Formats: sequence, structure tokens, C-alpha cells
Amino acid sequence: MLVKGDYRYGPNISEQEACNVAAQRAKEDALRQVFGEMISVDEQFSCREKSGRIENRDCAYDKSTWSMIDGEIGSAVQQNQVIFNEDGAKRCWVELKVDVFKPTRRPDFDLDLKVTLANSLFKTGDNLSFEVTPNKPGYLAVFSWTPNSGDRSLVTKIFPNLIESIGLINVRRKIPGTTPGAVNYEFKLKFEDAKKDFIDEYLIFILTSRKINWMEEYNYDDFRIRLREIPGDEKRTVKRAYRIVR
Repeated sequence: MLVKGDYRYGPNISEQEACNVAAQRAKEDALRQVFGEMISVDEQFSCREKSGRIENRDCAYDKSTWSMIDGEIGSAVQQNQVIFNEDGAKRCWVELKVDVFKPTRRPDFDLDLKVTLANSLFKTGDNLSFEVTPNKPGYLAVFSWTPNSGDRSLVTKIFPNLIESIGLINVRRKIPGTTPGAVNYEFKLKFEDAKKDFIDEYLIFILTSRKINWMEEYNYDDFRIRLREIPGDEKRTVKRAYRIVR
């Protein structure tokens, strides 16, 4: 299918960077056309755009990338690209020919997961915690994506871990947990970019009907491929965003 995306940018952003964001938006639109709004049902994206007519590039890119984590994009070939001048700014417009993988096995709606974060707004130094409640027994894995504080493409597993090594859950559970005789631990939050007042970070919760031998970390693209390899009726993916302020 042919899809289009655009991005308005100022002089501090290169044409290539702007067109990359536009291409991401086009891919996101392709997924929306095939799957409807299903890809964003679980999203609570808090990223804020800059005021005015010129957008925050990192925010726009992260938002599109976040939406596509569990999408089924195949090949994407650029057909056209045009740069427009608009009142002291520019706009990159791209057109892509995109293939979207359609899953052969539909989700199992009896496999579901409720996720509750203790908060969605934290200060640097706070501890992150959350509760998960499955509607039936399953194997949980939780991944962290922190594009604004490190390697943008890195997705890291934070549960199960060396302290809580059992991912099988069948009742409501708080993570990090406290078990008699076990070592307690924390997910402490911080950011060190003096140029920013806040950063947004993201969690991906994956509940599966069978045990998956996940790696400790993935490149973003490899992570999406790994997710796609799990049949739709054997997994439930929930995504949550939170913000850290100084």
C-alpha cells in the first residue's frame, strides 16, 4: 500500500532527520489502516510536543517508534520525497510503499493482563513499581525502553531478573516484590541531561501462554521481530509510559 507522512522542522534539525520522522509516521499510518486503532489501545504516551508550529523531533520520532513496537511492518520503499518551505520553517513529505504482515492467528482475548503503575510522574531518584494482574496463569516478561537516556535502539529486560527469577504469574503481583527471606531491590529512576526538564521512558509487558527464553536485551528492530514470531493467540502485549522530572 502507498502511505504518506510529513514533519515540520526548523533550522536546528537536518533534512535527513526530519524525513526519518516523516517516514516513521507513514509506517505508523500503514499499521493503522490495516489494524485500526488496535496498535494503540494500550498506549499511554505522555510525550509533549513543543509549543508553536515547529515540533519536537525526538518526541515525534519516539511516539511513532513506540506505536510500532508490536506492529507487523515488512518492507518499506520510498517512492517520493518533497521539501516544502513554510513561513520560516520547512516540511518534509514522504510517500512510501509498505508491506504490512497480517497475522494468521488472531489474539486470544481470554489471555489478558491488567497493568497499574504506582505513578506516571516521577522525580529523579524515585523508585518505579507496578502491579500486574493476569486473568489466567501465564509467563510475564517486562522490558524497558529508554530512548532519551542512552542507546535509543536498546530494549532491556527488567523482569524476570536475578532476584525475581520466576516469571509465571497467576494472581495479582507487585513488582519489585517482597518475599520473606529474599533480597529486596529497587528500580531507581534518574536522568542526567542538563538541557531537559523531563524525559519520558516506557515499559513493555508481555504475557505469554508458554515460557519464552528471552534475552537480557535486544536491539529495537530485533525485539519487534521476536515479538512477531510469537503467535497472536499466545501473547498479550501492554505498553505504558511514564515521565521523570527533576
